[in-house]
Amino acid sequence: MASTLAPEYTGSYTDLMIELLLTLQRAYRSGGVLADQYQRGNLEDHQYEENTARITIIRNVKQGTGIATELGVLPVGRKIRTMKANVGIASIEHTVSLSKRLPKISGNPKTSFAQAAELEMSLAQEAMVKTRNELLCGDGTGLLATVTTASTAGTTGIAGVAGANTDLLYLGRVGDILNRTTRAVVQAGVMIVDKVETPGSETITVARADDDTQTVPVIGTTDGFYIENAAASAVAPNAPDILQGYNAAIAQTGTFQGLDRSIYKDWKATDGRAGDATAKDLGVAVMDGCVRRRGSHLTPGQTFKNLWMCDPAVLDTFSQGLSNYYRWEGDKGTLDTGFDYITYKGQRMFADYDAARNQIVGIPLDDVTILEIGNGPQFDDQDGSIWKRFARSQPVEAWLIAEEQAAYTRVDRFVYAKNLNRAS
Repeated sequence: MASTLAPEYTGSYTDLMIELLLTLQRAYRSGGVLADQYQRGNLEDHQYEENTARITIIRNVKQGTGIATELGVLPVGRKIRTMKANVGIASIEHTVSLSKRLPKISGNPKTSFAQAAELEMSLAQEAMVKTRNELLCGDGTGLLATVTTASTAGTTGIAGVAGANTDLLYLGRVGDILNRTTRAVVQAGVMIVDKVETPGSETITVARADDDTQTVPVIGTTDGFYIENAAASAVAPNAPDILQGYNAAIAQTGTFQGLDRSIYKDWKATDGRAGDATAKDLGVAVMDGCVRRRGSHLTPGQTFKNLWMCDPAVLDTFSQGLSNYYRWEGDKGTLDTGFDYITYKGQRMFADYDAARNQIVGIPLDDVTILEIGNGPQFDDQDGSIWKRFARSQPVEAWLIAEEQAAYTRVDRFVYAKNLNRAS
């Protein structure tokens, strides 16, 4: 699989790709609100075994603090309740593909290659940052949309995805249709060719990405639309090699980071609405309830860094209500990376198009660390060459791989509110 580019060009091409890689790494580190705000940790600083990192889970404030009496009676030293979790490292891969003929048919092979490579690396930056942000907002399975209405077999399939975040289902997106329970592949390499965003009855039209004249099988209500290759990465929810998002952390049931919530009942996020499941606007009462209930899990006297991630239409409802009734202009701020947020009672509230619909989640930034190998994406060049050559087609390929995982040390300080109304 070694490169078959002409020897006189290979060195120059490799140097150029390394320069472009540095640009990609800088953009990847701060691309997306979550990636920019989360703490960073190098896997070399953790106990690393095979494809997992071992982290300590803190379950409560350390006990053993109490009253020291005049008679010299002291509180008993207590062991903090901790557990170890083995967190699998996810791999996000992007393939850069260039025609092998490019240097040969161009009058200036180095310039033509440089222009094509720069464009491809720019596209890689956009795609990798976008996909990582989707995963950091996701549920740890790679699921993008649940099929709610079955399609019929044909060269295209029209499937209902009512209630899905259609911002994740952009035109031309390629993904896999999988059974949501077994992760069995219904159809791999399916491309969205159209979508209808009628509220409550959203649909997508899909065709095979490799050949849109071929039949797509029936897509059923037990299926879902997933990030490409999720079937190969997972046979169960929250698989170790998929980047786990905060929607995996706030789930109330199942296993997260190897810990069963039915056994460890404190390994759960807080429902900011205290069980109220009725549809409601995100207003002052709901937001104050979320902040108040989150506060029950704060360490006394501790400064708490947090971030509220929100469906954009839910945040619009919140700001419109305050503007109309309280003459609130919205205290705005901007991160160094350019992301804008509004502030309510000191709480930073962000709208993210990749966030799940109809909800807001308060994320304790102290409790999440992105563990990564190196400084972000790297070229897979362990055979001595960045460029790979296959008989299957004309292009040469360079593989970009980012190896990382979001590791959560506590989840009880997460708070969420669901079933929130969206602005029209």
